[in-house]
Amino acid sequence: MKHISFCTLGGKREKGMRFIKKICNAWHGFASKLNVVPKSNKEIDRMALKANIDRVYSAALVIAPFHFIIAVVYALKGSLPTPIENLWKMRIAWANFFIFVGSVVAWFIASYMRKHEYTRQQMTMFQHVVLTFVIFGGIVITHIDLLLFSSVTALMISLIVVGAFFYLRPRVALAFFTEVLVLFTISVLLVGLPRNVLVSNLTNGIVAIAIGMTLSVISWRGFAVQYVQTKKILEQQRELEQMAYRDPLTGLPNRRFLDEVIKKEIALIKRGTRNSCVVMIDIDDFKEVNDTYGHPVGDEVLKQLAQLLLENIRESDTLARLGGEEFVILLSDTNCDGAYIVANKLREQIKNHVFKVDGYVVQITASFGVGPLLTSDQGPNYYSLVDKALYKAKSSGKNQIAAARDLFQ
Repeated sequence: MKHISFCTLGGKREKGMRFIKKICNAWHGFASKLNVVPKSNKEIDRMALKANIDRVYSAALVIAPFHFIIAVVYALKGSLPTPIENLWKMRIAWANFFIFVGSVVAWFIASYMRKHEYTRQQMTMFQHVVLTFVIFGGIVITHIDLLLFSSVTALMISLIVVGAFFYLRPRVALAFFTEVLVLFTISVLLVGLPRNVLVSNLTNGIVAIAIGMTLSVISWRGFAVQYVQTKKILEQQRELEQMAYRDPLTGLPNRRFLDEVIKKEIALIKRGTRNSCVVMIDIDDFKEVNDTYGHPVGDEVLKQLAQLLLENIRESDTLARLGGEEFVILLSDTNCDGAYIVANKLREQIKNHVFKVDGYVVQITASFGVGPLLTSDQGPNYYSLVDKALYKAKSSGKNQIAAARDLFQ
């Protein structure tokens, strides 16, 4: 086979580089118009990297044994008619064995990375190594095939695999495929093929790279659009949950949410693992606040009160707004004596707190009812005794605490 030296290439090399530059510029122009996917988003990129690692893990399980079998078959295959064919056979065997080893290593690394958290840079580095390995394998087998055939099938397959299999942001894919185009063109020019074969291989290679790039854009677009749509659906679901289980004014859990929590708490109480108590709070004469300062000021007082209560209870406790000026606290794993102490602390906090709203200074008091969480299966009766205790506190002069146990004395 005739080889073309650098001297023989002469001016053709300059023309070839100009041709490559034109193609690269055209591709960069194409990339600037790639508005088919969301703009750079670290969350999307990270999810794509994780998905690529999962795909490497799954693909390596198939690719490794496939190339091992091919390597063994070609290594054990009998002698071929000519020395060049025997050389081709052994090189194909070694190339496939090299791909087998690389696939096994990639599988082990991907398997480890799936079980641990890695930075975006580390995952990107692993992805680039795998991409380089896939393309390098395709180029090596293509060059080996050129000993007997004028074919770039191996490179075409590797490019299609990269384009369809990996989720690459278009600009990243563009940079990658541009590098492949440059390396492939230079490598083919250096082999020394006849002019017609050279042109044919270059054309086929460029077409393969264009197909890989197109598949990559389509693959990324599908992934990104699906990710954005899924995220939007999840956000809508969260908003619906907020509406269903949250009080729109204070942001606290509402009665429905509280009932769900209480059902779970009762299940623990019935198993004998804990005792829990309920504290009900009702602002005294809150109608006067609304009548004196207006409902907007009253609403702000309710929001500030909710924050004050949250700051003075445990994270394990549940504070909910039942409606109007009435609040409930579920004190998990707390007896009634402890609940009474908490209620008295909150009563003092509310009494001494100054609520400042739009230049107004508002002071309020609250009445409390304290009692055990009943294990009745009738939802509304979970804290019926506490509700009665609260009524007693209100009717006894307000700014007081009444315990459910006092109802029976």
